[in-house]
Amino acid sequence: MDQFRRLYYIREGDLVYLLLCGGDKSSQERDIKKAKELAHKRRGAFQ
Repeated sequence: MDQFRRLYYIREGDLVYLLLCGGDKSSQERDIKKAKELAHKRRGAFQ
């Protein structure tokens, strides 16, 4: 059976996608929290 991975990213403008992190079902809650933290830091760096 294939393993599936979840990928978390943000969209900046029309063309840029930034991969923040990824994982499987067992780490989903942790991965979402980490992705939100990274997105907040990323967006704050350019404001």
